[in-house]
Amino acid sequence: MVSVILPSRNERFLPQTLADVLAKARGPLEVIVVLDGYWPVPPLPTDPRLVILHHSPAQGMRPAINAAARIARGQWLMKLDAHCLVGEGFDEILTAECDQDWVVVPRRYSLDPEAWAIRPEKAPIDAHYLSYPYERPGDPSCGLHGTVWRDRTQARAEVLLDDEMSSQGSCWFMSRAQWGRIGPLDAMNYGNFIQEFQEIGLKTWLGGGRVKVNKRTFYAHLHKGRKYGRGYSMEGLNHEAGRDFCTDYWMHDRWPERVHNLRWLIETFWPVPTWPADLDEAFRPRRLTGVTTTPQRHLKTAPDWTPVAPVAPAAVQPTRPYLASTRDGRKAFAYCTHLPALLHALLESGEGDVVELGTGPVSTPVMHWLCRLQGRTLVSYEHDPHHYALAREYAAPWHRVEFVEDWAAIDLERPWAVALVDHGPANRRKEELKRLAPWATYVVVHDTCGREEHVYHYREAYPLYAYAYQFTEVRPRTSILSNTVDVRGWVL
Repeated sequence: MVSVILPSRNERFLPQTLADVLAKARGPLEVIVVLDGYWPVPPLPTDPRLVILHHSPAQGMRPAINAAARIARGQWLMKLDAHCLVGEGFDEILTAECDQDWVVVPRRYSLDPEAWAIRPEKAPIDAHYLSYPYERPGDPSCGLHGTVWRDRTQARAEVLLDDEMSSQGSCWFMSRAQWGRIGPLDAMNYGNFIQEFQEIGLKTWLGGGRVKVNKRTFYAHLHKGRKYGRGYSMEGLNHEAGRDFCTDYWMHDRWPERVHNLRWLIETFWPVPTWPADLDEAFRPRRLTGVTTTPQRHLKTAPDWTPVAPVAPAAVQPTRPYLASTRDGRKAFAYCTHLPALLHALLESGEGDVVELGTGPVSTPVMHWLCRLQGRTLVSYEHDPHHYALAREYAAPWHRVEFVEDWAAIDLERPWAVALVDHGPANRRKEELKRLAPWATYVVVHDTCGREEHVYHYREAYPLYAYAYQFTEVRPRTSILSNTVDVRGWVL
């Protein structure tokens, strides 16, 4: 089965797109329409192959795609903009030539929406290159973009299944297995709208897969422009932050799961328009200037799970308040020394999911109530039965508390705004720090005094982070780590 995902926000041509997909598919199909913050008038027609998800308020394109992918039943996933026409039998043609680690894009035409037909005066687009992000220093429009590659389109017109360096993002097709390797889309760092195919394409190429264009089928995409308009405001979404994160992340090879670096991809397609001949200079480390490199969060993302009632080990029941469980006042104070750094990270980030590794008599209630006030999701993990029994009293619709049998098995590889690392056994902390490096905006680490290094071995994980700040006013000390925010100048 193919699951077609149609993210839609005030889409004028959604009914036509939906009807076209349903009419032209030849095999088993489901179409998941995500209505992002609105209901269409008139309503969409009834069809047994149609699934409707509704977000209120609107959450953005990346969360919409992630939500649809979570419930999709197909072995194949296809994302399509909700203003597109598709070719006859597109589903069978795409499934016939798509390896499990590929992402495939059909040939793209330009759509005449009034006639609901291909615009014959526009040539098809079969190739895109990844643009050089530093081509024009100081120009905010520069970045890693999928740009139409007309020379390659013409030169390789007879190659019907061809390598594709990048793409525009209005349509893509992949196996469920490939989505499991590269998804869900990161709305925390890229924001909720831009650089969709840069994330998908680069994770595929650099992860050992391939991106292909299949010219045996096609779709026609509407470039809305001023005539048709977007249908909603883009104001306040801070696309510059997502664009700059994308440039920094991939140009500096920060993705830990890569088997190739970005330079390998450039050399594979060489020569590539806009890229300088001196690739050593092109890839020298640098910091972007003139715009913020701090990703801003403007739309909340949907949780990747449904809250369920936690189950505590049967033999352990909470018998006393948290602070009463400490032996003396000195130990109780030690539980609190990370609070200034933790609160600063929570308030600075403002929104986005939060994870607590290791519950505590102070951090758990503080994070519980602050996340409720901020309207954000909190996930707490604990492996100690006594601490878990105490923490589970705070389980709520916005706060998930889970008992951990194996730290290596917890669901950590997803975007987090803030992560607190304060768990045991001690030898696990460096492992979770490594896992969080590509996912968390702020990582707050307790007990980072130098004299504790022989216990926790943090230095094994520190090189994975670009920036670090240490709060030294009280002991045990606390560090804040980040790959996207320069925290070195923070004052607590």
